[in-house]
Amino acid sequence: MQEQAQLEQAFASINALETQVQAAQENIDREHHKANITMRVVLILLGCMVLANLQFVYMLTAEFRTVIKDMVAMYEHFGRVADRMDTMAVYMQSMEQDMRLMPVMREQMALMNVRITSMSTDMGDMTQDMGNMQHQVSSMGQDMGSMSQRFHHLNSNVGGMGNDVGKMADTVP
Repeated sequence: MQEQAQLEQAFASINALETQVQAAQENIDREHHKANITMRVVLILLGCMVLANLQFVYMLTAEFRTVIKDMVAMYEHFGRVADRMDTMAVYMQSMEQDMRLMPVMREQMALMNVRITSMSTDMGDMTQDMGNMQHQVSSMGQDMGSMSQRFHHLNSNVGGMGNDVGKMADTVP
């Protein structure tokens, strides 16, 4: 009987062990199931992150295209600006050459002023001579007087122009 009691006790121990093994197996299965669910959720989240990253890469690529297009447009614009600057440089050189002629023009105007002053004096002399000739030809005297006045105004105008040209020439470095 003792053997039978030992057998029953062994059988009870085996049943208890089997129950513990089954409980442990159920715990392992539950943990395995939870791990599978967790892995699936993580994989789904990673998939979403990959899709989001692909979307961001696509948007970044589109932005790069826009930036490159804008840089090409800016490069073309700088090319046009450079062409305009070259045109302006040619124009400025032409202006510089024209400004170099100003002192020469001033001297010529001063010389013309002297000659016109001399002409005015001569015209005054001619007016006196015309007074003598007026007795012979009265109509010629009136025309010459008018002509003398015009030359006097011309002398004043040319003198004013000479002063203006002198002022302009003084501003040129």
